[in-house]
Amino acid sequence: MVDLEGIEGKMETDIKKREAWEREVNRSLSGINIQDILLNGNRKSSAVKSVYRAANILACLSNGYNTITDIASNCKLNKATVHRILKALIESRLAVQDPVSRRYYVGYLIAQMVSNPFITHEYLITCASGPMEYLAGVTEETVILCIAIGLQYIILREIPSKHGLRVIDGKKGDTHLHAGATSKVMLSQLSDRDLEIALMNMKLEPLTSNTVTDKEKLISELKKIRRNRYAISYGERLKGSMCIAAPIVNYVLPAAVGVIGPEGRIKPRRKEFILEVCNAANQITENVEKAIHIITTRKNKRIKDPEIKSS
Repeated sequence: MVDLEGIEGKMETDIKKREAWEREVNRSLSGINIQDILLNGNRKSSAVKSVYRAANILACLSNGYNTITDIASNCKLNKATVHRILKALIESRLAVQDPVSRRYYVGYLIAQMVSNPFITHEYLITCASGPMEYLAGVTEETVILCIAIGLQYIILREIPSKHGLRVIDGKKGDTHLHAGATSKVMLSQLSDRDLEIALMNMKLEPLTSNTVTDKEKLISELKKIRRNRYAISYGERLKGSMCIAAPIVNYVLPAAVGVIGPEGRIKPRRKEFILEVCNAANQITENVEKAIHIITTRKNKRIKDPEIKSS
């Protein structure tokens, strides 16, 4: 049984810690106008201006301004300047552009500089922790939690199997979104239009002889995954392995949880594993929705309550 109360309690504790940290930061920055600092580049040299402008653009990305038009308007810069700086930020890995939506996001290097490359998805990891531990215990196979950023496949968390013979994914990310059950589950979450754009930018390279490299066949499989709400793959990334995965819906990015291991162990328990993986995905989805509700409620309360707002 998943400990929902434990998960919610941990979220509450994390939120309280963050609120205390935010109050401390606000006190330490008392009297300092961050926007003035960012926009103060007009009195600086050309090189320093670029640094201030880049910092302002990164601030926009972190606040949800992801298009050139929105960034230019918010930073009071022309679109050509914004495009030039974004190009430099992308080359420096400080920003990244999603080839599907053409939107810009904070880059991987910034995540690395805060010591955890996936810290921005810590709520998903927290919400998935209980269901993943339960799934690992029931199946005794490796359990993985994945997201897709653009065409990048990223493993946020992996619980290795306790068996001596096991399958683990040593790489934390790659661009082979067409191979394997977890990847296909995430691709299936895209709209038809976004999927079409994604496939135009993907190289359907074979990782094994079982990897699907035909575009029409892949689209057909994705439609089936949408109907069934789970996917199964046999040796598409590693010969002799088998993976069962299900979607985590309503997250900000395509996400999936899956079980992977030797085909000889998983195949006889296929039906049982499908049920357990789908249950875990549904539970994680519910936990994410609860976390979002808690955060939204607290934010609204701070806005409405003057005492909380001024603390």
